[in-house]
Amino acid sequence: MHYASAKSFLGLQSDQETACYTDLAIAMRRHCGNSEQTIAELKELFQRILFTTLVSNNDDHLKNHGFLYSGNERWQLSPAFDINPQPFRHAQLKTGITESSGFAASVEAAIEAAYLFEIDESKAASMAFNMAQTIIGRWRRICEETGMSSRECDMYTPAFDNSETKFALNLDRSAY
Repeated sequence: MHYASAKSFLGLQSDQETACYTDLAIAMRRHCGNSEQTIAELKELFQRILFTTLVSNNDDHLKNHGFLYSGNERWQLSPAFDINPQPFRHAQLKTGITESSGFAASVEAAIEAAYLFEIDESKAASMAFNMAQTIIGRWRRICEETGMSSRECDMYTPAFDNSETKFALNLDRSAY
């Protein structure tokens, strides 16, 4: 199966060239079509922005997003991979959300850009709230099940319980 990194998909040559998730959404509309499946994949890409932000992923650069060729001149979003929660990183993305929001890891900026992924703001806020609830409720158990000690889990707490998680968990009380 043919694979193209997001960097290649966007036609970027250098590792110093940057892009935003919204650039990927535009390219997806151009190369993946306007089908129901593409709209579902835009939603998936949006959810990945939220997830990356909520788990403090420090590895969301354009080589860690990709597309698979599915035939008939159509590409589809590849499965997610290489997600690395970092408890003590700066809240900075490698792939910006939008050109105007820059590279800040921000649930609020993601929600403001949701319409570019075919998602209305209130649905995006609900998605962020639900994802934050799931992450905060499960991350420790999953880490322990994979063999991490209680002390190691404690070290990773800031990756999952952070200001963006708190923002998302307050969305059920907000005006969205």
